[in-house]
Amino acid sequence: MSSWIKVYTNLPGHPKMNRLVASLGVDETLAIGMLVKFWTFVAKYAENGFLAGFDPDAIGMATTSNLALARKFVPAAISAGFMDTEPLRTHDWLVYFGPYLKNKYQVDPAGTVEEV
Repeated sequence: MSSWIKVYTNLPGHPKMNRLVASLGVDETLAIGMLVKFWTFVAKYAENGFLAGFDPDAIGMATTSNLALARKFVPAAISAGFMDTEPLRTHDWLVYFGPYLKNKYQVDPAGTVEEV
């Protein structure tokens, strides 16, 4: 079974997206694509949203094949509010991906985040 990611219609032009665009120095279309690729990476390899075990460059390379741009992704995503630090994780991941996990595991992900 493949997982899915919701992309809300308010993403383009959202203040967080504007910050990501500015930090990366790319146009919004590319930044949205990079962000969606980031979310699919998290869904596949870190479905609980925690990324502390991943090298920031590897996370960035999941978003683009441009190494210079990939190295900018994690700091830009943190600055924009799409990622949190201490520990490194996807911001509000279980709010958005939790319903999928609840269906997949038939549990409440907010109560079992460490096991997921």
